[in-house]
Amino acid sequence: MTTKLNFDKKKKATIVLIRDIKKLYEEVKPIIEQKKREFLRLQNLPEDEVFKELCFCILTANFSALGSLKIQQELNRSWLMR
Repeated sequence: MTTKLNFDKKKKATIVLIRDIKKLYEEVKPIIEQKKREFLRLQNLPEDEVFKELCFCILTANFSALGSLKIQQELNRSWLMR
């Protein structure tokens, strides 16, 4: 009987978790769609601009946006971004 109770608790918790994830997704969906549109516009840019954007994205994932901008500005002055 205890096993069934544990299973029912886990099942209810899973249902609540799925509901919460769906709710969060609806909240961030406009941001995701905007970022997707921004990404698609990169298709029309020259390769070096796409590379700069990629570097910025990688940097900001592991650092702050402000710090990433400073690094990117330095890279723009270097041979890497020419």
